[in-house]
Amino acid sequence: MGSYRPKSPSALRVVNEDECGTPTNDGECGYYVRNCTVSVTWEDQVEDPTETLLRCDDDDVQYYDRTKPAYKFAQVTLVTNDIDPVLQYMMMGFDQELDAQTEELVGGRLNATTFGSKFFGLEFWTRVANGPATPACPGGEMRWAYLLFPFNRNARWATVPTYGNNTDTIGIMFDAMMGGNWLDGPFDVVPDVNGDPGPLTDPMEAQQVYLQRTTRVAPPAITDGCLPLTSPTSP
Repeated sequence: MGSYRPKSPSALRVVNEDECGTPTNDGECGYYVRNCTVSVTWEDQVEDPTETLLRCDDDDVQYYDRTKPAYKFAQVTLVTNDIDPVLQYMMMGFDQELDAQTEELVGGRLNATTFGSKFFGLEFWTRVANGPATPACPGGEMRWAYLLFPFNRNARWATVPTYGNNTDTIGIMFDAMMGGNWLDGPFDVVPDVNGDPGPLTDPMEAQQVYLQRTTRVAPPAITDGCLPLTSPTSP
């Protein structure tokens, strides 16, 4: 059965891209994998259809037409429970704040000249909900829901961090666009014809804004910060 329902998040991967939407390295930073993501939601931004109606002198309708809706982009919101300097840098263009002694990334500075200027791809894995009295692993294999936004830009705060004694979530909003160059992707995320991990079977086309599907290939391991991107690579 092809239907499924995503449930608890498993992993999130952000991939650095150039202005053409091609996965590439920014210095030593190519991709980053984390967990503890609350949700990824989106709204399709669509221009409503327009109508043309012409009447005769006697008020009878002579001509009527209605255009199809025009798809523009998807407005996506990523929600987390924590402030993540790597996400701020890779998605929103923050300057990196490093510890002087360890040189570890410990924060970020909002740079007004680079804010929202990053291009990136985003992949999200969740577990798949099971129906009552159904196997947890149909056919003896785990399944995950896989969500891909291959070409994104204009990342900005949807919900800014709150400094205080609370449990408020943090939201980063961005625009998922047409026209990228993700193709089959730089990672193995789906089974190939032999059931082995491989890249997307059908490359993403420029007019395809996002992909939703299930996969039997496990999500990638969590990384210690942003790692260089090699191609091809596997999780």
